[in-house]
Amino acid sequence: MAESILKKYPHEEEEIKYEKEIVDAIKKLPIEQRFQAIALNNYILMRKQLDLEVESQIQDIVRKYNKIQAPLMDNVNQIIAGQRAVTEEELADAKTHLTSEEVEQIGQNLTTDPIPGYWHKVLTSCVKLASEISDADHEILKFITKIDHIPEDEGEDFSFVFHFAPNEYFENQQLSVKFIMIDEQEVGKIEGTDIKWKEGKDITKKTITKKQKNKKTGKTRTVNKTVDADSFFNFFKSVDGNAQEDDDEENEEDMDGQRIAISQEIAVTLQDEIVSYHLEYFLGLRTGEEDLEDELGGIDEEDEEDEDDDEEGGHGHKHGKNCAHKHKPAKGGAAGGAGGEK
Repeated sequence: MAESILKKYPHEEEEIKYEKEIVDAIKKLPIEQRFQAIALNNYILMRKQLDLEVESQIQDIVRKYNKIQAPLMDNVNQIIAGQRAVTEEELADAKTHLTSEEVEQIGQNLTTDPIPGYWHKVLTSCVKLASEISDADHEILKFITKIDHIPEDEGEDFSFVFHFAPNEYFENQQLSVKFIMIDEQEVGKIEGTDIKWKEGKDITKKTITKKQKNKKTGKTRTVNKTVDADSFFNFFKSVDGNAQEDDDEENEEDMDGQRIAISQEIAVTLQDEIVSYHLEYFLGLRTGEEDLEDELGGIDEEDEEDEDDDEEGGHGHKHGKNCAHKHKPAKGGAAGGAGGEK
């Protein structure tokens, strides 16, 4: 039985605070209604506790199926990277894809050659990743030989490992990124690979030219400054969301928060879309556009409902950790990479 089942609702600070608001609101009711509200709230607390237990059991199932699914991805990567030829067992339904003459030629055409540019085409075909892939990224992504998703046996932490063929851009043979979770929804820290870029090949940095004016002399000079550049390879940067920042470093803290949010979104897409449907993206049958439209459509409907509530003087639905209908990103389990449900 998972640990969270043993915890009684409310046990988190946000939940306790919200339940206090409910208690204070009940105290304002007439005495007769107060008795009824207390009884009703007790049933709601029972429901919220059951929600916690169901969620915990779902995560136990997710971890179980992660172990079952791991060998599937190993076989996928071996075939794509050309580490072995496909087997007769894997071609059991070949007749549905081939003519009778082609079936007879199977033995002659089994190859151990890698599928060139497979993962590059898969990643760039996904609209959810398109905004994170710069023009400079494309050539490097063509060197990917395989992608591993590695969930922890226990807990919510998970990793992605990208393997690369030798290339002119960096020395690393693989780049990894580990998401260390505070809970099933929140990333506390990201531990990434230090990319050993070859001379002049670091596409995550760019040099900009700025003009500075001396306030005393009025003279203007030109200076060069190195700044971060947009790149998919920022996904592999380490970020500590738990680091304590001084007041003077609030901007840096905001940037870390934004980096974590972007990396978590990439991780969700990698697990929910790329790992699960890579062949469909390679074939051009899937772009992720449909899912994106569904998400945007759902947001529009919620926004309309919230606006209606505001116009009527209501407060709408309170979404918090105590909400029975949680909307969260994928976790490091079989359901997803960075928190979410499959």
